[in-house]
Amino acid sequence: MTVDTYRKNIEALAGRNPHLARLVSGSLPAAVEVVDTGAGAPSMRINDAGGRPWTLHSTVDPLREAARLVQSQYQEGANACLVYGFGLGYHVDMLLEKLGPSGTVLVIEPQIAIFRAALAVRDLSHLFVRDNIYWSVGESAEQVPAHFGEVFRVASLEGVMILPHSPSMRLCGDFFNRVDDLCRKWIIAVGGNFLTNVAAVRTYFSN
Repeated sequence: MTVDTYRKNIEALAGRNPHLARLVSGSLPAAVEVVDTGAGAPSMRINDAGGRPWTLHSTVDPLREAARLVQSQYQEGANACLVYGFGLGYHVDMLLEKLGPSGTVLVIEPQIAIFRAALAVRDLSHLFVRDNIYWSVGESAEQVPAHFGEVFRVASLEGVMILPHSPSMRLCGDFFNRVDDLCRKWIIAVGGNFLTNVAAVRTYFSN
């Protein structure tokens, strides 16, 4: 972890989202262990609420893991995506390659301490300068739907997909369950069709 990496990230974030940059700057980072991997891309380990160590990415090859995740979840024709959990953002990079420049993404990360820690581990400035990525970091589940109007094009709600980051979802399962409920209600309220890929998240939790 380096001060220079954090500073570069927070400056890039402040350029597009000064409110979030201020919140991150005023928060304390989570106590994390940076794990070097044979692939050269770092992983990150934290302790959960019960004190158990929790690895947020593969300790062998985080990039390959992220590619498999996106490949398994990506839906052809998608134009927008809700990302459930950020970690170090490898899966977000892979997702953006699939969606292309016209796709929009809402990254939902409930733990601002983990997000701040990530800013000191990996250069994420290329994500923070993009105008097709929106951020919900450290917010309550009830605050997340305020971003939906920015991300979803109501005329094409069938193009919305979900990308669940499994370790983040296991850490914050209740939170993402609630977000899932609110997403369904928002879609119904604006007259969209029920999304089968949103329903698939329910299956994920059940399994």
